[in-house]
Amino acid sequence: MDQLEGWSRADFDILNTNGVVVGRIQGTDSAGARFWRGPRNFDILDGDGTLLGQVVDVYNWGRDTYEVHSGASLVARVVRRFSWFSRRITVELASGEELLIEGNFSDREFTVVNAATMMHLARGTREHVGFTRALFGQDQYVLSFDSRCAAEDRLALLGAMLALELMRRKDSRSTVNTATNY
Repeated sequence: MDQLEGWSRADFDILNTNGVVVGRIQGTDSAGARFWRGPRNFDILDGDGTLLGQVVDVYNWGRDTYEVHSGASLVARVVRRFSWFSRRITVELASGEELLIEGNFSDREFTVVNAATMMHLARGTREHVGFTRALFGQDQYVLSFDSRCAAEDRLALLGAMLALELMRRKDSRSTVNTATNY
């Protein structure tokens, strides 16, 4: 996932291993809503523009919560869990399974495992992609899926990667929680 714009938007191109665009994550909020609340609603599009799903930053007090939808169906709920020295995120799938995203804030890396079987489904890294783009808060997420990762789980994990970026942005605006940025 290659971030296209910074500050008030969080649009991404989804690239394959050859660098070819195969999809896009696009914010759908109005400019006024982005200015006052930041980006909160997104579409996940296939390379030809077909809508695959939506990600919504749920209004709540307390833990960050995001929902990933495909049509009218809830695919997953992404929730930030309390953790002392690293970021810990759960992805609650509609099937009832729970995936854990655990990261080391100093290494800027994370893994995705099935909570019940502890099977690794994906590995991710957030990388800087140049000095100029870093000035604008733009990064690139590299997400490698295990071959056993189902298509609906991949959609949930794309939504979770977007949620990680949104959490990072919220943390960077907060003076209390800056140690958990990765």
